[in-house]
Amino acid sequence: MVVDILGGIDYGKLIDTLFTKDVEKVVSNGNIDPSSYTDVVIDVPNTYSGMLLIVRATFDSGATSFMRVIYMYSADGLNYDSEDEAISAGNYFEFGAAGETRQRSEIIPAIAPYIKIRLRNLDSVYNITNINVWRVFIR
Repeated sequence: MVVDILGGIDYGKLIDTLFTKDVEKVVSNGNIDPSSYTDVVIDVPNTYSGMLLIVRATFDSGATSFMRVIYMYSADGLNYDSEDEAISAGNYFEFGAAGETRQRSEIIPAIAPYIKIRLRNLDSVYNITNINVWRVFIR
């Protein structure tokens, strides 16, 4: 246990409070066809302020475009932001490299109780393979 002499803060307890051990693999060994996508909906319990999203995927050696991960919010679990609006708001990231398996981690704020994660293959010729996605809730 580490205690801040000036503030009396137990940083170990603070870290345990912020990050849970609530990890779930939400996609396991998935594939996405060229110019296609798959969606994953995550219901965020109201005791959490966000989540760490970890995406791992394998890209073909001939690929020239890679993966875009878009996150879209909903208050009711039925009506989500459009993909265009989410991108306009900066609610996305891109990653990948030809012939490699890459992993990217991003913190996504839970500003609504439902988050749709769209995994989009930007390449028009090659599949993205061995896709694995985990989410870790953050308090």
